[in-house]
Amino acid sequence: HIIFVTDIHKMFNSNEEKELFELFINTRAESNKHIDITVLINKVDDLDDDDKEVINIIKEIKDFIKNYDDDIHIIHISAEIAYIYRTLGILKLEEFKSVENKFINKIGKREFGRYTWKRMTINQRYQEVYYIINNIDRYNERMKDCNFCKFQEVINKVVGGNQDKLLSNQIEYKMKDMEYDTNIIKNLE
Repeated sequence: HIIFVTDIHKMFNSNEEKELFELFINTRAESNKHIDITVLINKVDDLDDDDKEVINIIKEIKDFIKNYDDDIHIIHISAEIAYIYRTLGILKLEEFKSVENKFINKIGKREFGRYTWKRMTINQRYQEVYYIINNIDRYNERMKDCNFCKFQEVINKVVGGNQDKLLSNQIEYKMKDMEYDTNIIKNLE
């Protein structure tokens, strides 16, 4: 399985990216085997049904890819949003309050809108974002919204469906090597 990761704003705007994509297509054709290809279009952070510009860019990318092969899976994702939700979701409130404001703002503006967000105090902002990230229903909805779930399905298929267990084992192993410290952010750096 080949996973080709690109940026929505840079996709095939450079010869290098086009050549690399063509190399994947040609390698698959020359191998005489069926090799799945998934194109992961990243940085699709704010996709709304009425965002015609982003929808048109995604359509152009899909049309370009389909010119090469109809059997290529295409997923648009916001890896940054998925990363923020997944990373911040493991923190306790006190640890959470030491997270950089830019991450809290990224989530808060998406969830509450710019004007409501501006009216909140810093403490309210942290509490509200902490609540959202730790609410399992909202968390799952956000993972679905940023298409992380679709990407996870591809990874599970490639790894064999044991991704969660493999990652858990790796984290457990690394945690045993780390000196215990209540400041998890410091340990993750």
